[in-house]
Amino acid sequence: MNRGDQKAQTDQTAQMNRANGTRQHARVHRDHPQMICVLGASLPSGPLSRVVHQSDHLQTVRASAPGELTHLARQHQPHLIVADEADLGKDPGLTVQQLCRQVPTARVVVVSSSIDVHDAVTLIQSGASDVILPDEAPRLSAILDEMQTARSRVHAAFAEIHTADPQMRAAMMQIAAFAPGSLPVLITGETGTGKDLMAHALHAASTRTGAFVAENVAGLDDTLFSDALFGHKRGAFTGAIDDRKGLVAAAAGGTLFLDEIGDLSLRSQIKLLRLIEHGQYYPLGGDRPARADVRFVLATNRDLHAMVAAGTFREDLYYRLAVHSVSLPPLRERPHDIPLLVNLFARRTAEELGKPVPTVPPESIELLQAEAFPGNVRELRARVINAVTLSPGSVLLPAWFSPASEVLFAMEGCPNLPTPREQLPEGCPQPRPTVFFPETLPTLSEVGMLLTDEALRRCGGNQSAAAELLGITPSAVNKRLRRHGVSVGS
Repeated sequence: MNRGDQKAQTDQTAQMNRANGTRQHARVHRDHPQMICVLGASLPSGPLSRVVHQSDHLQTVRASAPGELTHLARQHQPHLIVADEADLGKDPGLTVQQLCRQVPTARVVVVSSSIDVHDAVTLIQSGASDVILPDEAPRLSAILDEMQTARSRVHAAFAEIHTADPQMRAAMMQIAAFAPGSLPVLITGETGTGKDLMAHALHAASTRTGAFVAENVAGLDDTLFSDALFGHKRGAFTGAIDDRKGLVAAAAGGTLFLDEIGDLSLRSQIKLLRLIEHGQYYPLGGDRPARADVRFVLATNRDLHAMVAAGTFREDLYYRLAVHSVSLPPLRERPHDIPLLVNLFARRTAEELGKPVPTVPPESIELLQAEAFPGNVRELRARVINAVTLSPGSVLLPAWFSPASEVLFAMEGCPNLPTPREQLPEGCPQPRPTVFFPETLPTLSEVGMLLTDEALRRCGGNQSAAAELLGITPSAVNKRLRRHGVSVGS
Protein backbone atom coordinates (compact mmCIF):
# COMPACT_ATOMS: atom_id res chain seq x y z
CA MET A 1 0.00 0.00 0.00
CA ASN A 2 1.28 3.47 -0.85
CA ARG A 3 0.56 6.78 0.80
CA GLY A 4 0.91 8.48 -2.57
CA ASP A 5 2.79 11.68 -1.92
CA GLN A 6 6.45 11.19 -1.11
CA LYS A 7 8.69 13.69 0.54
CA ALA A 8 12.01 14.20 -1.17
CA GLN A 9 14.93 15.46 0.84
CA THR A 10 17.75 17.53 -0.53
CA ASP A 11 21.29 16.67 0.41
CA GLN A 12 23.80 19.40 -0.09
CA THR A 13 27.36 20.09 0.91
CA ALA A 14 29.59 23.15 0.93
CA GLN A 15 32.45 22.89 -1.52
CA MET A 16 35.37 25.19 -0.78
CA ASN A 17 37.94 26.15 -3.36
CA ARG A 18 40.64 28.58 -2.32
CA ALA A 19 42.72 29.52 -5.31
CA ASN A 20 44.27 32.97 -5.82
CA GLY A 21 42.62 34.32 -2.69
CA THR A 22 39.23 33.66 -1.19
CA ARG A 23 37.42 31.55 -3.80
CA GLN A 24 34.61 29.46 -2.41
CA HIS A 25 31.64 27.79 -3.98
CA ALA A 26 28.85 25.81 -2.31
CA ARG A 27 25.80 24.28 -3.86
CA VAL A 28 23.59 21.22 -3.77
CA HIS A 29 26.08 18.39 -4.21
CA ARG A 30 26.03 16.89 -7.70
CA ASP A 31 27.51 13.56 -6.64
CA HIS A 32 24.55 12.18 -4.77
CA PRO A 33 25.67 10.71 -1.43
CA GLN A 34 24.11 7.40 -0.43
CA MET A 35 20.74 7.44 1.26
CA ILE A 36 20.69 6.23 4.84
CA CYS A 37 18.47 3.26 5.68
CA VAL A 38 17.68 2.08 9.21
CA LEU A 39 16.67 -1.57 9.48
CA GLY A 40 14.69 -3.05 12.33
CA ALA A 41 16.31 -5.77 14.41
CA SER A 42 13.49 -8.24 13.71
CA LEU A 43 13.61 -7.88 9.92
CA PRO A 44 14.23 -11.46 8.70
CA SER A 45 17.16 -12.29 6.48
CA GLY A 46 16.05 -13.17 2.99
CA PRO A 47 14.97 -11.41 -0.21
CA LEU A 48 14.10 -8.10 1.47
CA SER A 49 17.41 -7.88 3.33
CA ARG A 50 19.31 -8.73 0.14
CA VAL A 51 17.55 -5.92 -1.76
CA VAL A 52 18.65 -3.42 0.88
CA HIS A 53 22.22 -4.65 1.30
CA GLN A 54 22.86 -5.00 -2.44
CA SER A 55 21.65 -1.51 -3.29
CA ASP A 56 24.36 0.94 -4.36
CA HIS A 57 22.20 3.82 -3.16
CA LEU A 58 21.91 2.84 0.51
CA GLN A 59 24.09 3.02 3.58
CA THR A 60 22.43 0.71 6.10
CA VAL A 61 22.30 0.83 9.88
CA ARG A 62 20.66 -2.10 11.68
CA ALA A 63 19.12 -2.03 15.13
CA SER A 64 20.43 -4.64 17.56
CA ALA A 65 17.15 -4.86 19.50
CA PRO A 66 13.51 -4.02 18.72
CA GLY A 67 13.47 -1.08 21.13
CA GLU A 68 16.49 0.56 19.46
CA LEU A 69 14.67 1.51 16.24
CA THR A 70 13.42 4.93 17.36
CA HIS A 71 16.81 5.79 18.89
CA LEU A 72 18.67 5.01 15.64
CA ALA A 73 16.13 6.95 13.61
CA ARG A 74 16.60 10.02 15.79
CA GLN A 75 20.39 9.65 15.67
CA HIS A 76 20.89 9.05 11.93
CA GLN A 77 17.91 10.92 10.41
CA PRO A 78 17.55 8.29 7.66
CA HIS A 79 15.85 8.57 4.30
CA LEU A 80 14.28 5.10 4.63
CA ILE A 81 13.17 2.97 7.59
CA VAL A 82 12.37 -0.70 6.96
CA ALA A 83 11.00 -2.48 10.03
CA ASP A 84 9.25 -5.71 10.81
CA GLU A 85 5.96 -5.41 12.68
CA ALA A 86 7.70 -6.96 15.69
CA ASP A 87 10.06 -3.95 15.84
CA LEU A 88 7.11 -1.60 16.42
CA GLY A 89 6.15 -2.85 19.90
CA LYS A 90 2.71 -3.30 21.38
CA ASP A 91 1.25 -0.29 19.58
CA PRO A 92 2.67 -0.30 16.03
CA GLY A 93 0.64 2.73 14.96
CA LEU A 94 1.99 4.83 17.83
CA THR A 95 5.58 3.77 17.09
CA VAL A 96 5.15 4.74 13.42
CA GLN A 97 3.82 8.14 14.50
CA GLN A 98 6.90 8.62 16.70
CA LEU A 99 9.21 7.69 13.82
CA CYS A 100 7.48 10.15 11.50
CA ARG A 101 7.74 12.94 14.07
CA GLN A 102 11.44 12.25 14.63
CA VAL A 103 12.25 12.03 10.89
CA PRO A 104 9.48 13.79 8.92
CA THR A 105 11.23 13.26 5.59
CA ALA A 106 11.81 9.51 6.01
CA ARG A 107 9.82 6.87 4.17
CA VAL A 108 8.64 4.19 6.59
CA VAL A 109 8.09 0.66 5.21
CA VAL A 110 6.51 -1.92 7.50
CA VAL A 111 7.00 -5.64 6.80
CA SER A 112 4.37 -8.09 8.08
CA SER A 113 3.40 -11.64 7.20
CA SER A 114 0.10 -11.72 9.07
CA ILE A 115 -1.32 -8.20 9.10
CA ASP A 116 -4.94 -7.72 8.06
CA VAL A 117 -6.35 -4.90 5.95
CA HIS A 118 -7.66 -2.93 8.94
CA ASP A 119 -4.27 -2.93 10.68
CA ALA A 120 -2.52 -2.03 7.43
CA VAL A 121 -4.83 0.96 6.96
CA THR A 122 -4.13 2.03 10.55
CA LEU A 123 -0.38 1.95 9.89
CA ILE A 124 -0.79 3.97 6.68
CA GLN A 125 -2.92 6.53 8.54
CA SER A 126 -0.23 6.71 11.24
CA GLY A 127 2.38 7.67 8.67
CA ALA A 128 3.78 4.50 7.12
CA SER A 129 4.22 4.88 3.38
CA ASP A 130 4.04 1.16 2.57
CA VAL A 131 3.05 -2.15 4.20
CA ILE A 132 4.54 -5.16 2.40
CA LEU A 133 4.89 -8.92 2.81
CA PRO A 134 8.28 -10.59 3.48
CA ASP A 135 8.35 -12.04 -0.03
CA GLU A 136 7.64 -8.72 -1.79
CA ALA A 137 11.27 -7.98 -2.65
CA PRO A 138 10.33 -6.52 -6.08
CA ARG A 139 8.05 -4.03 -4.33
CA LEU A 140 10.86 -2.90 -2.02
CA SER A 141 13.20 -2.65 -4.98
CA ALA A 142 10.65 -0.47 -6.78
CA ILE A 143 10.39 1.74 -3.70
CA LEU A 144 14.17 2.26 -3.72
CA ASP A 145 14.10 3.12 -7.42
CA GLU A 146 11.29 5.64 -6.84
CA MET A 147 13.23 7.29 -4.01
CA GLN A 148 16.45 7.52 -6.02
CA THR A 149 14.64 8.96 -9.04
CA ALA A 150 12.93 11.57 -6.87
CA ARG A 151 16.21 12.39 -5.16
CA SER A 152 18.03 12.86 -8.46
CA ARG A 153 15.24 15.10 -9.68
CA VAL A 154 15.49 17.25 -6.55
CA HIS A 155 19.27 17.58 -6.86
CA ALA A 156 18.91 18.75 -10.46
CA ALA A 157 16.11 21.16 -9.50
CA PHE A 158 18.29 23.05 -7.03
CA ALA A 159 21.41 23.13 -9.21
CA GLU A 160 21.18 26.91 -9.73
CA ILE A 161 20.74 27.79 -6.05
CA HIS A 162 24.14 28.35 -4.42
CA THR A 163 24.16 28.57 -0.64
CA ALA A 164 25.77 27.32 2.54
CA ASP A 165 23.29 29.10 4.81
CA PRO A 166 21.21 26.95 7.21
CA GLN A 167 18.10 29.09 6.70
CA MET A 168 18.30 28.73 2.93
CA ARG A 169 18.95 25.00 3.27
CA ALA A 170 15.83 24.69 5.42
CA ALA A 171 13.81 26.60 2.81
CA MET A 172 15.11 24.28 0.08
CA MET A 173 14.13 21.22 2.11
CA GLN A 174 10.63 22.70 2.53
CA ILE A 175 10.35 23.30 -1.21
CA ALA A 176 11.54 19.74 -1.91
CA ALA A 177 8.95 18.35 0.52
CA PHE A 178 6.15 20.41 -1.06
CA ALA A 179 7.13 19.52 -4.65
CA PRO A 180 5.28 16.18 -5.04
CA GLY A 181 1.96 17.65 -3.87
CA SER A 182 -0.61 19.85 -5.58
CA LEU A 183 -1.49 22.48 -2.97
CA PRO A 184 -0.53 26.14 -3.55
CA VAL A 185 2.83 27.29 -2.22
CA LEU A 186 3.46 30.83 -0.93
CA ILE A 187 7.06 32.13 -1.09
CA THR A 188 7.82 35.30 0.84
CA GLY A 189 10.96 37.38 1.15
CA GLU A 190 12.50 40.72 0.31
CA THR A 191 13.14 41.68 -3.28
CA GLY A 192 16.16 39.93 -4.77
CA THR A 193 16.23 36.99 -2.33
CA GLY A 194 15.57 34.36 -5.00
CA LYS A 195 11.81 33.75 -4.87
CA ASP A 196 11.66 33.11 -8.62
CA LEU A 197 14.54 30.61 -8.40
CA MET A 198 12.73 28.74 -5.64
CA ALA A 199 9.54 28.67 -7.72
CA HIS A 200 11.46 27.22 -10.68
CA ALA A 201 13.05 24.64 -8.35
CA LEU A 202 9.65 23.61 -6.98
CA HIS A 203 8.37 22.98 -10.50
CA ALA A 204 11.51 21.10 -11.54
CA ALA A 205 11.42 18.91 -8.42
CA SER A 206 7.80 17.95 -9.04
CA THR A 207 6.52 15.33 -11.44
CA ARG A 208 4.36 17.80 -13.35
CA THR A 209 4.93 17.54 -17.10
CA GLY A 210 3.38 20.85 -18.16
CA ALA A 211 5.11 24.19 -18.57
CA PHE A 212 6.33 26.62 -15.92
CA VAL A 213 4.50 29.89 -16.61
CA ALA A 214 5.34 33.07 -14.68
CA GLU A 215 3.58 36.41 -14.46
CA ASN A 216 4.24 39.52 -12.36
CA VAL A 217 0.77 40.72 -11.42
CA ALA A 218 1.89 44.05 -9.94
CA GLY A 219 0.19 46.87 -11.82
CA LEU A 220 -2.52 44.70 -13.39
CA ASP A 221 -5.99 46.12 -12.84
CA ASP A 222 -8.92 43.76 -12.42
CA THR A 223 -9.73 43.52 -16.14
CA LEU A 224 -6.12 42.96 -17.20
CA PHE A 225 -5.69 40.39 -14.44
CA SER A 226 -8.75 38.44 -15.61
CA ASP A 227 -7.70 38.59 -19.25
CA ALA A 228 -4.12 37.56 -18.43
CA LEU A 229 -5.15 34.55 -16.34
CA PHE A 230 -8.34 33.40 -18.01
CA GLY A 231 -7.97 34.55 -21.59
CA HIS A 232 -10.95 35.64 -23.67
CA LYS A 233 -13.34 34.62 -26.40
CA ARG A 234 -13.65 36.38 -29.72
CA GLY A 235 -15.85 39.44 -29.36
CA ALA A 236 -15.53 39.60 -25.57
CA PHE A 237 -14.52 43.25 -25.86
CA THR A 238 -13.48 45.76 -28.49
CA GLY A 239 -10.33 44.47 -30.16
CA ALA A 240 -10.88 40.81 -29.20
CA ILE A 241 -10.81 39.56 -32.79
CA ASP A 242 -9.72 36.01 -31.88
CA ASP A 243 -9.91 33.58 -29.00
CA ARG A 244 -6.87 33.85 -26.73
CA LYS A 245 -5.75 31.39 -24.11
CA GLY A 246 -4.84 32.73 -20.70
CA LEU A 247 -1.94 31.84 -18.43
CA VAL A 248 -3.97 29.14 -16.67
CA ALA A 249 -4.47 27.30 -19.96
CA ALA A 250 -0.84 27.85 -20.96
CA ALA A 251 0.32 26.24 -17.71
CA ALA A 252 -2.01 23.21 -18.00
CA GLY A 253 -0.37 20.22 -16.35
CA GLY A 254 2.40 22.45 -15.04
CA THR A 255 2.99 25.32 -12.63
CA LEU A 256 1.63 28.88 -12.65
CA PHE A 257 3.88 31.30 -10.76
CA LEU A 258 2.26 34.62 -9.79
CA ASP A 259 4.73 37.14 -8.41
CA GLU A 260 3.91 40.23 -6.32
CA ILE A 261 0.45 39.00 -5.30
CA GLY A 262 0.47 41.51 -2.44
CA ASP A 263 -0.24 44.18 -5.07
CA LEU A 264 -3.50 42.58 -6.29
CA SER A 265 -6.73 44.52 -5.88
CA LEU A 266 -9.39 43.09 -3.59
CA ARG A 267 -11.58 42.22 -6.60
CA SER A 268 -8.73 40.31 -8.23
CA GLN A 269 -8.04 38.54 -4.92
CA ILE A 270 -11.63 37.22 -4.94
CA LYS A 271 -11.15 35.80 -8.45
CA LEU A 272 -7.85 34.19 -7.48
CA LEU A 273 -9.44 32.62 -4.40
CA ARG A 274 -12.29 31.14 -6.46
CA LEU A 275 -9.85 29.83 -9.04
CA ILE A 276 -7.71 28.09 -6.42
CA GLU A 277 -10.62 26.70 -4.41
CA HIS A 278 -12.83 25.46 -7.25
CA GLY A 279 -10.25 24.76 -9.96
CA GLN A 280 -12.53 26.31 -12.59
CA TYR A 281 -12.72 29.63 -14.41
CA TYR A 282 -14.56 31.39 -17.21
CA PRO A 283 -12.62 33.02 -20.05
CA LEU A 284 -13.80 36.58 -20.64
CA GLY A 285 -16.87 36.41 -22.86
CA GLY A 286 -17.23 32.66 -22.29
CA ASP A 287 -20.28 30.87 -20.88
CA ARG A 288 -18.69 27.47 -20.23
CA PRO A 289 -16.30 26.83 -17.34
CA ALA A 290 -12.79 25.60 -18.06
CA ARG A 291 -10.82 23.34 -15.73
CA ALA A 292 -7.62 24.66 -14.14
CA ASP A 293 -5.07 21.84 -14.06
CA VAL A 294 -2.19 23.83 -12.58
CA ARG A 295 -0.06 24.02 -9.44
CA PHE A 296 -0.15 27.55 -8.04
CA VAL A 297 3.04 29.10 -6.68
CA LEU A 298 2.73 32.65 -5.41
CA ALA A 299 5.30 35.14 -4.15
CA THR A 300 5.42 38.53 -2.50
CA ASN A 301 7.88 40.83 -0.75
CA ARG A 302 5.10 42.31 1.38
CA ASP A 303 3.84 41.33 4.83
CA LEU A 304 0.54 39.68 3.98
CA HIS A 305 -0.33 39.09 7.64
CA ALA A 306 -0.08 42.83 8.31
CA MET A 307 -2.09 43.51 5.15
CA VAL A 308 -4.83 41.20 6.41
CA ALA A 309 -4.93 43.17 9.67
CA ALA A 310 -5.11 46.41 7.67
CA GLY A 311 -7.92 45.07 5.48
CA THR A 312 -5.96 45.28 2.22
CA PHE A 313 -5.55 41.52 1.72
CA ARG A 314 -8.36 39.00 2.09
CA GLU A 315 -8.07 36.81 5.17
CA ASP A 316 -9.66 33.78 3.49
CA LEU A 317 -7.18 33.98 0.58
CA TYR A 318 -4.26 34.40 2.98
CA TYR A 319 -5.09 31.26 4.95
CA ARG A 320 -5.75 29.36 1.72
CA LEU A 321 -2.23 30.23 0.55
CA ALA A 322 -0.45 29.87 3.88
CA VAL A 323 -0.92 26.08 4.08
CA HIS A 324 2.49 25.69 2.38
CA SER A 325 4.56 28.78 3.10
CA VAL A 326 8.30 29.35 2.70
CA SER A 327 10.18 32.45 3.88
CA LEU A 328 13.56 33.33 2.34
CA PRO A 329 16.11 35.19 4.50
CA PRO A 330 17.67 38.47 3.29
CA LEU A 331 21.31 38.48 2.23
CA ARG A 332 22.37 40.48 5.33
CA GLU A 333 21.40 37.42 7.41
CA ARG A 334 23.54 35.16 5.17
CA PRO A 335 27.04 36.72 5.41
CA HIS A 336 28.79 33.41 4.76
CA ASP A 337 27.05 33.17 1.39
CA ILE A 338 28.63 36.41 0.15
CA PRO A 339 32.07 34.94 -0.74
CA LEU A 340 30.35 32.05 -2.49
CA LEU A 341 28.14 34.32 -4.54
CA VAL A 342 30.80 36.94 -5.27
CA ASN A 343 33.19 34.37 -6.69
CA LEU A 344 30.39 32.68 -8.65
CA PHE A 345 29.25 35.96 -10.23
CA ALA A 346 32.84 37.08 -10.85
CA ARG A 347 33.68 33.82 -12.63
CA ARG A 348 30.55 33.90 -14.79
CA THR A 349 31.01 37.55 -15.71
CA ALA A 350 34.68 37.10 -16.58
CA GLU A 351 33.81 34.11 -18.79
CA GLU A 352 31.11 36.12 -20.58
CA LEU A 353 33.51 39.03 -21.16
CA GLY A 354 36.41 36.78 -22.17
CA LYS A 355 38.54 38.06 -19.28
CA PRO A 356 40.69 36.05 -16.83
CA VAL A 357 38.76 35.03 -13.72
CA PRO A 358 39.71 37.64 -11.11
CA THR A 359 40.77 37.16 -7.51
CA VAL A 360 38.60 38.63 -4.76
CA PRO A 361 40.84 39.45 -1.75
CA PRO A 362 39.56 39.11 1.83
CA GLU A 363 39.25 42.89 2.35
CA SER A 364 36.77 43.11 -0.53
CA ILE A 365 34.70 40.28 0.96
CA GLU A 366 34.74 41.96 4.38
CA LEU A 367 33.58 45.22 2.82
CA LEU A 368 30.65 43.52 1.12
CA GLN A 369 29.72 41.50 4.21
CA ALA A 370 29.37 44.74 6.17
CA GLU A 371 26.78 46.16 3.77
CA ALA A 372 23.00 45.88 4.16
CA PHE A 373 22.18 45.10 0.51
CA PRO A 374 18.52 46.15 0.41
CA GLY A 375 18.38 44.63 -3.08
CA ASN A 376 19.86 41.38 -1.72
CA VAL A 377 21.42 38.89 -4.16
CA ARG A 378 20.22 40.85 -7.19
CA GLU A 379 22.06 43.94 -5.96
CA LEU A 380 25.21 41.96 -5.09
CA ARG A 381 25.26 40.42 -8.55
CA ALA A 382 25.00 43.85 -10.19
CA ARG A 383 27.87 45.16 -8.06
CA VAL A 384 30.09 42.19 -8.96
CA ILE A 385 29.30 42.47 -12.68
CA ASN A 386 30.17 46.18 -12.56
CA ALA A 387 33.43 45.51 -10.71
CA VAL A 388 34.58 42.78 -13.10
CA THR A 389 33.67 44.90 -16.11
CA LEU A 390 35.51 48.02 -14.91
CA SER A 391 38.55 46.39 -13.32
CA PRO A 392 41.49 46.31 -15.76
CA GLY A 393 43.45 43.75 -13.74
CA SER A 394 43.13 40.43 -12.03
CA VAL A 395 42.29 41.57 -8.47
CA LEU A 396 38.91 42.99 -7.46
CA LEU A 397 39.96 45.44 -4.76
CA PRO A 398 37.36 47.10 -2.47
CA ALA A 399 37.44 50.30 -4.56
CA TRP A 400 35.94 48.44 -7.52
CA PHE A 401 32.88 47.49 -5.46
CA SER A 402 32.12 51.10 -4.55
CA PRO A 403 28.85 52.43 -5.96
CA ALA A 404 31.00 55.27 -7.36
CA SER A 405 33.63 52.94 -8.77
CA GLU A 406 34.92 55.50 -11.26
CA VAL A 407 38.33 55.11 -9.62
CA LEU A 408 39.67 54.80 -13.11
CA PHE A 409 43.04 55.97 -14.23
CA ALA A 410 43.48 58.68 -16.81
CA MET A 411 42.53 57.84 -20.36
CA GLU A 412 46.06 56.57 -20.93
CA GLY A 413 45.26 53.75 -18.49
CA CYS A 414 42.17 52.69 -20.40
CA PRO A 415 43.40 50.62 -23.36
CA ASN A 416 40.19 50.91 -25.37
CA LEU A 417 40.05 54.73 -25.34
CA PRO A 418 42.05 57.14 -27.49
CA THR A 419 44.96 58.86 -25.74
CA PRO A 420 44.82 62.62 -25.04
CA ARG A 421 47.55 63.17 -27.67
CA GLU A 422 45.29 61.64 -30.33
CA GLN A 423 42.38 63.81 -29.29
CA LEU A 424 43.99 67.26 -29.26
CA PRO A 425 44.85 69.36 -32.33
CA GLU A 426 48.53 69.80 -33.15
CA GLY A 427 50.23 72.48 -31.10
CA CYS A 428 47.89 72.27 -28.12
CA PRO A 429 49.56 71.75 -24.73
CA GLN A 430 49.24 68.20 -23.47
CA PRO A 431 47.24 67.77 -20.23
CA ARG A 432 48.76 66.16 -17.20
CA PRO A 433 47.61 62.58 -16.43
CA THR A 434 44.51 62.64 -14.20
CA VAL A 435 43.10 60.21 -11.66
CA PHE A 436 39.38 60.32 -10.84
CA PHE A 437 38.35 59.37 -7.30
CA PRO A 438 34.94 58.62 -5.78
CA GLU A 439 33.49 60.74 -3.00
CA THR A 440 35.00 58.38 -0.39
CA LEU A 441 38.74 58.24 -0.93
CA PRO A 442 40.37 54.82 -1.23
CA THR A 443 43.12 53.94 1.21
CA LEU A 444 46.80 54.15 0.28
CA SER A 445 46.90 50.35 0.33
CA GLU A 446 44.04 50.15 -2.16
CA VAL A 447 45.61 52.74 -4.48
CA GLY A 448 48.96 50.98 -4.24
CA MET A 449 47.39 47.69 -5.27
CA LEU A 450 45.51 49.37 -8.12
CA LEU A 451 48.80 50.75 -9.41
CA THR A 452 50.48 47.37 -9.05
CA ASP A 453 47.60 45.66 -10.80
CA GLU A 454 47.70 48.14 -13.71
CA ALA A 455 51.49 47.86 -14.02
CA LEU A 456 51.27 44.07 -14.18
CA ARG A 457 48.55 44.32 -16.81
CA ARG A 458 50.68 46.62 -18.98
CA CYS A 459 53.69 44.36 -18.57
CA GLY A 460 51.83 41.15 -19.35
CA GLY A 461 52.26 39.85 -15.80
CA ASN A 462 56.06 40.34 -15.75
CA GLN A 463 56.80 41.36 -12.17
CA SER A 464 60.30 42.66 -12.85
CA ALA A 465 59.06 44.93 -15.64
CA ALA A 466 56.12 46.07 -13.51
CA ALA A 467 58.49 46.88 -10.62
CA GLU A 468 60.65 49.00 -12.95
CA LEU A 469 57.54 50.83 -14.15
CA LEU A 470 56.54 51.57 -10.55
CA GLY A 471 60.04 52.47 -9.38
CA ILE A 472 60.18 49.73 -6.77
CA THR A 473 61.99 46.39 -6.48
CA PRO A 474 60.54 43.11 -7.80
CA SER A 475 60.51 41.76 -4.25
CA ALA A 476 58.28 44.69 -3.20
CA VAL A 477 55.83 43.77 -5.95
CA ASN A 478 55.96 40.15 -4.83
CA LYS A 479 55.29 41.08 -1.19
CA ARG A 480 52.38 43.32 -2.17
CA LEU A 481 50.78 40.51 -4.18
CA ARG A 482 51.18 38.03 -1.34
CA ARG A 483 49.74 40.52 1.15
CA HIS A 484 46.60 40.82 -0.96
CA GLY A 485 46.18 37.07 -1.39
CA VAL A 486 47.42 36.83 -4.96
CA SER A 487 49.62 33.84 -5.77
CA VAL A 488 53.08 34.67 -7.11
CA GLY A 489 52.50 32.98 -10.44
CA SER A 490 49.17 34.67 -11.19
